[in-house]
Amino acid sequence: LINVHVLRNGKKKVVPVTMGIAKKKERVAMLPRNSIRSLGLAVRDLGQVLKEKYNLFDKEGVVVTDIFPDGRSEKASLKKGDLIVAINGQSIKSRVELKKVVGDLVSDDTIFLLISRGKESIHITVEGIN
Repeated sequence: LINVHVLRNGKKKVVPVTMGIAKKKERVAMLPRNSIRSLGLAVRDLGQVLKEKYNLFDKEGVVVTDIFPDGRSEKASLKKGDLIVAINGQSIKSRVELKKVVGDLVSDDTIFLLISRGKESIHITVEGIN
């Protein structure tokens, strides 16, 4: 157990953290640090639990599980629970595919996302990635 000191909205807070390795099903994929870390989101594969939580039955993609404040995802209006279906026209069915597509991008590439939000399909443009 370690104490992590956090500063959020000008307030200091100490958070006790137990260090360890998450079980495979608990891991959250962060987009690769060397390419679009500044995009500011976390994703998970769309499993049965997330399908139920976000009402995403009969869909494929990766679910946005977190949006980091002031990141490019927040600025591009992505939301927690959005389903990333495609990037730059390439279908995304898993976080492994997402990492591959993202890893092939150049740092100043504009990203075109197709997301599913509720019953809508939405095209979102994310300018530059670094």
